[in-house]
Amino acid sequence: MRKIVLILLAVFAVGALSAFNQGTINPGGYVAISSVKYDSDDDATTGIVIAPQIGYFVIDNLSADLMLSLGMDSQSGDYAGEDYKDSSTSLGIGLGARYFFLNFYGGLGFNYESYSNKEEMGNLEEKYSSSAMYITPKIGYVLPLASNVYADLGLNYRMGIGKVKGTSEIAGVDSDWDYDNEYSKLQFRAGLQIFFPSK
Repeated sequence: MRKIVLILLAVFAVGALSAFNQGTINPGGYVAISSVKYDSDDDATTGIVIAPQIGYFVIDNLSADLMLSLGMDSQSGDYAGEDYKDSSTSLGIGLGARYFFLNFYGGLGFNYESYSNKEEMGNLEEKYSSSAMYITPKIGYVLPLASNVYADLGLNYRMGIGKVKGTSEIAGVDSDWDYDNEYSKLQFRAGLQIFFPSK
């Protein structure tokens, strides 16, 4: 137990030597791949999320961030004797900020996201599209791996704000709709960050 505590203290001590100075450029982000079955008899839904981010330290230890995200899900199979296909795509853009103390950080992000979905079963086709806004408080720790390269371990809490607005096309009939955005999601996240110090 004592060895584990000493190793953790050494890791934090190494991290504490790092400082992120004004002018530092910080590309990073994460990629997530998933395969989900909502029921044991269902075909798996395959998903991929690519979420690059780039930050610029406007003052020492304070980064202004530009965030992008692209998500894709697909599922196909047989349902009640009919061929079934379901595919969706989400695209998001956001602005945020992080403040670093030692190698810990806290921050806030604001995102706009659009979503589209297409379902096909036999001769039937349904299409949906929507857009919404989200606010995301975050905390994390960047763990040094190599010179200027860090693992990013964090926790997000994503909350919907405003309205979700969308359109749907079912059996050739279009409709518009909206509802309060009460979305919430707690997310554990792991990624990679690179810091290029200013000269």
